[in-house]
Amino acid sequence: MPLAPALLPGLLTVLALGSQSSGPLARPAQPGNVLILIADDLGIDQIGAYGVGSDPAPTPNLDLIAGAGVLFRNAWSLPTCSPTRASIQTGRFAFRTSIGTVINPFSNGPALPLGEITLPEMLDLGTGGLYAHAAIGKWHLGSAQNGADFAPNLAGYSHFAGSLEGQIGSYFNWRRVVNGSVAQSTRYATTSSVNDGLAWIRQQDGPWLCVVSFQAPHAPFHRPPPRLHSQVLPPGTPPISCDAPGPDPRPFYKAAVEALDHEIGRMIFSLPAGELAQTTVFFLADNGTDRCLPQAPFTSDAKGTLYEGGVRVPLLVAGLGVVQGGECAALVGVTDLFATVAELAGVDLAATLPGVVLDSVSFAPCLADPAQSSREWLFAEAFSHNGPGNPPVLPPCPAADVCQTSLGFDGPGSATLTSCGPPLYGVYGANVVPWQLSGAPPFAETWLVIGSFAPAWQPQFGAWLVSPPPNVMLSYYTGGSGTLAGATWTPSSSYERYYQFIVRDPSQPLGYSVSNALRMELLPTHARAVRGPRYKLIRFDPCSEEFYDLEQDPFEHSDLLARTLTVPERAAYTQLSTLLLTLH
Repeated sequence: MPLAPALLPGLLTVLALGSQSSGPLARPAQPGNVLILIADDLGIDQIGAYGVGSDPAPTPNLDLIAGAGVLFRNAWSLPTCSPTRASIQTGRFAFRTSIGTVINPFSNGPALPLGEITLPEMLDLGTGGLYAHAAIGKWHLGSAQNGADFAPNLAGYSHFAGSLEGQIGSYFNWRRVVNGSVAQSTRYATTSSVNDGLAWIRQQDGPWLCVVSFQAPHAPFHRPPPRLHSQVLPPGTPPISCDAPGPDPRPFYKAAVEALDHEIGRMIFSLPAGELAQTTVFFLADNGTDRCLPQAPFTSDAKGTLYEGGVRVPLLVAGLGVVQGGECAALVGVTDLFATVAELAGVDLAATLPGVVLDSVSFAPCLADPAQSSREWLFAEAFSHNGPGNPPVLPPCPAADVCQTSLGFDGPGSATLTSCGPPLYGVYGANVVPWQLSGAPPFAETWLVIGSFAPAWQPQFGAWLVSPPPNVMLSYYTGGSGTLAGATWTPSSSYERYYQFIVRDPSQPLGYSVSNALRMELLPTHARAVRGPRYKLIRFDPCSEEFYDLEQDPFEHSDLLARTLTVPERAAYTQLSTLLLTLH
């Protein structure tokens, strides 16, 4: 169950001890503590204080944090986990850190470079080691390339307790790492993060930074301990993800959100009043709600996309130096936490990190006066590979359609497969591969075979198939003219996929025609979005973009580029488009 109602006013009072009613940001004689709480896969539609979701879980403690401090209406993350966390830790855009997609922690693949200056390293350099620092919970910035189980410590944190992976297999049986030592934990992961954070904080006798990154409410969907939530959960095994079979995941997700809220309340209320009064508390999320969970007016354009449902996240700040009960419409990005923490700690970033290009703008002025604004624009991006050389440089949009390469392997019969259109720029925008089949019998059953290149003679068809056995086989019927046109989702895990049709054809000796095979050239992805106070431009790739008026269309239902732009719209489009050209 949530924190007892009788305790909630007390929590509000304790949080407000460090707040102020108005005026410039108060500077304590000694820098205060910083507590950063990060939820996973939680959009503004899931927090009652935002008042925009149609069916949010009860979040009384988060609502109280909002009431005790400042609620930010226009905070942006990146579309997925690792890029957001890299930007929080470094104050730099993804194209600078080279982290544009999720990291595989149990590989030797690219991860957050050790040369990046992180929050704890900045505090060490800027305050002479005044701050103790700990990272608790989910890390998801490491691999064998940057320290494996020691990655959080090598990134600058003197203490780490939590999980390295992006998604744990079970909230009740997971791999727990403490400063490089590994053991299985059967404690509920959300509760464990709070316990670990409190245990570390209680050992400190000076200023501290504690970043608590929860796995919750990220999949796997599950049944949290009943004492932590009030949801009535359906029978059956919860699905492990949006794509998995099982009952409706929403009740389980809401239970996880409510359990998260309960444990955040427990963490804050467990801190001594004097300690909490010297602490600035930040709550935010790494990206929007997972795509199977939003309800109208929100859509499935959620986590993993550059639409508002994917990048617009809750940001609540309360405690030391923060005005009580404020609401801020200023544009704020997760990148800006870096400079904000620096300002709260009294760190001069220009003097402390000379030569380091930072994209972080402090929003500390908004904490004292929510009417303040530090930014004129926000930027988010996603690209297909991490590491040096990324994001990729994409070829420009060609003037004419691009036809994918035919490899032959056709016959018997006259079925012909073509695929012509814009270049296939990967997983954003151009992720649907168009194709056309001609020369087949009318109303014939057909099978589209998709796979890797492994040509083999198939005697049952009297033909060569380029991908036996296929990765995917999809069934269609031709029309009366013996033609067929469609479009197929092609995953981004492989950058060459081979397509070929098998056609039921009674005129052939073995009863089948086989088309030629195509090699689909899937180009890398680099999708970007930029917004100003009113308008937003999403450039999925050089051939595909959308433009929205967020003031009139906050849920991005109407692409302004589908019609002729007005003069003010054209001016805003030009300004944002020009800005995108400088961000690389």
